[in-house]
This record gives sequence, C-alpha cells and structure tokens, in this order.
Amino acid sequence: MNQNYTTLSLRDALEKELLTALSTDFDTLEDNIDALSVRIYDGDVTLPEALDLYDLYYEQNIAGIIVNGNLTVTGPVIDFELDTYSCFLLVHGSLNCTVLAAGCTEIIINGNVTASEVVIGFYNHGIIDIQGDINSKLLIIDNHGATIKGKTNAATFCRGWQIKAADYTNWRHVLLPEVADTLLDEDGYLFAGDAELLKLLKDEQPVFKQNLGKASAANNPEPQIITWDQAKPLLQDLKCVYEEYPFAIAERQGHMTDVKFLLYNGTTVLDELDLDIEDYIGIIVAGDLQVNNSIINENTDGAC
Repeated sequence: MNQNYTTLSLRDALEKELLTALSTDFDTLEDNIDALSVRIYDGDVTLPEALDLYDLYYEQNIAGIIVNGNLTVTGPVIDFELDTYSCFLLVHGSLNCTVLAAGCTEIIINGNVTASEVVIGFYNHGIIDIQGDINSKLLIIDNHGATIKGKTNAATFCRGWQIKAADYTNWRHVLLPEVADTLLDEDGYLFAGDAELLKLLKDEQPVFKQNLGKASAANNPEPQIITWDQAKPLLQDLKCVYEEYPFAIAERQGHMTDVKFLLYNGTTVLDELDLDIEDYIGIIVAGDLQVNNSIINENTDGAC
C-alpha cells in the first residue's frame, strides 16, 4: 500500500510548472507562500483514513496534493472551507473514496470518480473538474462550479440550475428522516455545505437513504381521481393574485361540485404531459415532477 510522498514548497511547485492545470490564483497566498508545501505521490496510492482538505491547509500548511496515478481513500475526501482557500487535490488518474465533498477547494480528477456514498459540490468559490465518469449513490450540486465530462451514474439532487432534470430537489427525499429532522430548518432548507452535515459525513455516520436509485416512472405513485373537497386542502394555501386561493371564485359560484382532479401523491416521472385533457380540471403532484419531454397546451381557450 503506497503511502510515500515527496514534498516541495509551493513556490518550487509553481516554478517547476506542476500546477498549470489549476486555475487557483496563488498570488493571493504570496504572504505565506514560503511556509506552504505541496505533497506529491508518484504512482497509485491508497490512504487509510479521511482526507480533510481544510485541516491539511490550516493545520499543516499543505497547499495541495498531487497524485501521479490513481488515488484510493478508504474514507471521505472532504473540505469544510467556504470562502477563502483550502488544500487543492490534483489526481492524474482516478479517485475512489466514500465521500467527496468540496466547497472552496479546487479538485481536478483526470479519470473517474467513484464515491460509495455521495459527491457534493457546495458554494460558488470552488471547482470540481472530473474528466471521466461519476459513479456514486448520490450527486449533490448546490451553487457550485462542477464540471463532469463523462457520464453521471448517480441519483442527482439540485436546488438550482446546475443539473438538468435533477432526480431530487427536496432534502427529505434523500436524507434519513432523523437526519432531516435534525438539520432542516422550518422551511425545509439545508445548505449542502452545512458544517453539521459535513461532520456527519466525515465521521461516516448514516446520512442518506439507501435506495435512492434514479427517479423512474416505475416508482410513480398510483394516480388518484379526487373531488374538489379532497383537492381543496392541497390548494387553499397557495397564493393567488386576486383571490385567497385558486378556484375561489368558481367555488363561490358553485362550479366545483362535479369537477375532478388527478392527483399524484409523491415524486412523479412522466414521459410527457398533455394539459388538453378534458377529464380533469387540474393535475396535482404532491412532490417533485419530472417530465422527460414536453408539457403541452395547444388549446388557446382553456386547459387542465
């Protein structure tokens, strides 16, 4: 099990042009540059414990790690830093670990990344650049500049624009219930770089549900046809410009007694969604909705 490395000063590593693949502006470290070092592993290496990139920089003055081969970490690779600088990781082969969580640091992997639990990119100051595939149970991108050149073989979670058609956008769908109860605020919000979440991952505590898989129509809830009385509790708290809730006018005029709604009670995946269906006045999804193709309304004078 190769754990041997050589050490260069950060200044020497820059002068030898070993860091040209990185986009980090090392001029910002000029005041401390002679105290900082770079670890270099030649060939494939296995590290038997967690790689804490924040601790390596702030406690050990290690500016970065270069691996000229494949890197296997038998625990998490994790970064707690949000906003300034953290130890970079440059792997010229592939990376295998349990967790890869990166915030402010720059991580470049020229091969594949295999993380048995999760890959997380959080905040907007860091870089994850993976030239190959991601293989993991879960990929979480929360306002982060992640680039994945290969395939993403993982269920995906995204609260934003970074992942098209994310499988999950609700923390309660991916977190264990007891973890969600502890970490989520009253609005169900959790920052993916939350220190308590990262500490659980570093300590290799159970955090995520085991059978996330990929969102699939095979897992859709059975659609239910419901009446207005059944639908009203799902709609009456929604904001409406002119009335206290949608359909309020029609309800007062007595137009809602015979109408039907189609309800999917949970996360739902549809191939397409036709809103010109005449059987229902509305479709309600009590969860996330993923439509793989088009949502269409061709009727110019009404729709579901």
